[in-house]
Amino acid sequence: MNSTQEISAWLRKKIAGEMKCEPNEVKTDVEFGSLGLDSLLSVSLADQLGGKLGVELDPTIFWEFPTIELLTNWLVTKKLRK
Repeated sequence: MNSTQEISAWLRKKIAGEMKCEPNEVKTDVEFGSLGLDSLLSVSLADQLGGKLGVELDPTIFWEFPTIELLTNWLVTKKLRK
């Protein structure tokens, strides 16, 4: 997983599972808090996403980059580019 589309799709699927809805219903420009992301879920998602990407992610990343769109863009342009 190294593109914004792949990361976005993964996040949408995970969040949709928590929200009990379809991934296409999860908007990429809505803040994570509005999508039901709490501290417990952020820890889990940071761990899972970091494992998929091969990087360590702090759960606070979801508040620093509060939408799927902002987070995926940052990950691809800053964190994954070495």
